[in-house]
Amino acid sequence: LGARRFAFNLVFPERNERFAVSIANGVLVHERDVTLADAPTITSQRAVFLQAMATQTMTRAVLSRQIRIEGNRRSLEGLGDVFDTPDPNFPIVTP
Repeated sequence: LGARRFAFNLVFPERNERFAVSIANGVLVHERDVTLADAPTITSQRAVFLQAMATQTMTRAVLSRQIRIEGNRRSLEGLGDVFDTPDPNFPIVTP
């Protein structure tokens, strides 16, 4: 992550949820019912957003309009690099 910082608003309309999200120094902080004034806003169904983040298909989801971004999109470039790709075969129970 280095010196890169991210800040954005995240809206899940079907759940009536809104979050302010910031990432800095390797720490992600989210605040419910808070809006960051100068940050872009990502609006999507929660499941679509989580799937796009987990599979690194955010660009495809934005281009297909499943995810909307209002504001400065450029400030989100590299956001996907912050997260590790999850292993779908992780051991839930180990001996």
